[in-house]
Amino acid sequence: MAADEISERDARHRQRMTRKKAVVDGMIAEAQQERGVLVVNTGNGKGKSSAAFGVLARSLGHGMRAAVIQFVKGRSDTGEEGFFRQVAQANPGCLVWHVSGEGFTWEIQDGVRDALAAQAAWALACGYLADRQIDLVILDEFTYALKYGWLDPAAVALFVAAPSSGQGKTTVVAALARLHSRQGRRVRVFKCGPDFLDPQIHAIASGSPCYNVDLRMCGEDDARHRLAQAAADADLILVEGVMGLYDGEPSAAELAARLGLPILAVIDGAAMAGSFGAIAYGLKHYRPGTELTAVLANRVASAYHASLLEKSLPPDIAWYGHLPRDVDAGLPERHLGVLPAAEIDGLAQRIERMADLLAQTAAAQLPPPVSFAVVGAPAIEPLLAGTTIAVARDAAFCFLYPANLDCLAALGARIVFFSPLADTALPDCDAIWLPGGYPELHAAKLAGKRELWASLSSHVACGKPLYAECGGMMALFETLVDLDGQGHRLGGLLPGQVAMQHKLAALGMQQVDLPEGTLRGHTFHYSLAQTSLEILAYASRPDGRAGEAVYRRRRLTASYLHLYFPSDPVAAARLFLP
Repeated sequence: MAADEISERDARHRQRMTRKKAVVDGMIAEAQQERGVLVVNTGNGKGKSSAAFGVLARSLGHGMRAAVIQFVKGRSDTGEEGFFRQVAQANPGCLVWHVSGEGFTWEIQDGVRDALAAQAAWALACGYLADRQIDLVILDEFTYALKYGWLDPAAVALFVAAPSSGQGKTTVVAALARLHSRQGRRVRVFKCGPDFLDPQIHAIASGSPCYNVDLRMCGEDDARHRLAQAAADADLILVEGVMGLYDGEPSAAELAARLGLPILAVIDGAAMAGSFGAIAYGLKHYRPGTELTAVLANRVASAYHASLLEKSLPPDIAWYGHLPRDVDAGLPERHLGVLPAAEIDGLAQRIERMADLLAQTAAAQLPPPVSFAVVGAPAIEPLLAGTTIAVARDAAFCFLYPANLDCLAALGARIVFFSPLADTALPDCDAIWLPGGYPELHAAKLAGKRELWASLSSHVACGKPLYAECGGMMALFETLVDLDGQGHRLGGLLPGQVAMQHKLAALGMQQVDLPEGTLRGHTFHYSLAQTSLEILAYASRPDGRAGEAVYRRRRLTASYLHLYFPSDPVAAARLFLP
């Protein structure tokens, strides 16, 4: 190569390196924050530990201090340990090394011993992670401790409650979920008690399905399992209470206490000043053991008004800030509660606006994490393997618990959705589920679906299962009378009529003993049914009084009850078996 060509190439290289140096120098100059870095080495291949020990060698070479905690491993003759212990002897204080296991889990074959060893190792690790004198912490084979559930998962969690309904819990929870989600945090939201509508809003705000937790309908074990499962991969868990903090039996306060969740109270401060603190004090101290840690004021008139509310608080309750009066932020309602999320105009914009306001408060900061005991999922046999269940899902039939769908999937069922409002025929299926919703609002359109109703009738005539609850059952009667007194000819699979009322007809938790087994659920409706059908069974209320009727015609099962399938998966499966 000629000398002039070499000179030209070197000149171009110097120009490139000059530009690159300017970029690198600029990045270094802009790096003003000193913060920790989490590195996760994962994968099925070999080399994860070796990569970590390469980082360890470089750190020690730079004069840093390090700690190594080896989970599962119990041998003391590994090459890496021998090498680094020699380094530590030559440089006292630079390294601590703990072999905390008794051997690989497939060799020990004792889950209790493995769990105790892992917990002891994690306690050591937490100490080193909190020690500012330690620059690097390596958790070797840590994934085994997580995979086998030897350590309790932890996540930041808040139980959002209020003195009563209408204080703004749903709006605040949705805004909190959106605020932290857009900051890159993984947020999971749960709703206390039976509710189909608030969870739809929270699912949009958080980007994840919202499940229900309840001591009566769902059960404590179910709630603990779902929270622990969420804590394994979530940065923040929010639980919205139901009604007032102490309303109902068991109350939201009892649920929060049993699950160990700190409580954030949302209090409407619109028409008060000093009484705000009295209400907060009463919520915290009314029942011993209530961990109410903070309050957030809603519908506050001004900054001065907010200052009056804050000054009224006792010292053991933190002020999380306030939200101003905002008429447009309210969530519209109808007879069964807040509108379904799909029907609320500008819902996403409303949530974003409230999240912007919360960003200026202490609610934008995360409180300390909460540990959740590991509760394994119940063993479910695939009783519905090979069974295809067609589930109605549209504006008229929108009351679906995600846990019910998960339960059917765990039972082995294949789920396909269809829309009675849009479709004229059923999908190919072995069983059908018509959930609750608002058939009364779409009765005129449903009345014209004669081909669909004929398909349903043929399905039942063939001895195939059809399960219909609340709104699903209403649509199967010969006549549905809406709130205007107008009758609509609907499915005709059940004799008689169902008529809407202007007052509540039934509300509350119930359970029912069926030939398939005992299932828990709830009822909430504004209609009354009149039918000549023989009653298969009556549900029972918590006080022992008779509850909703359950009807059966061949393999068609219908009731006002909304059943919670995980309360007895086997019984739920039998509802969909021929």
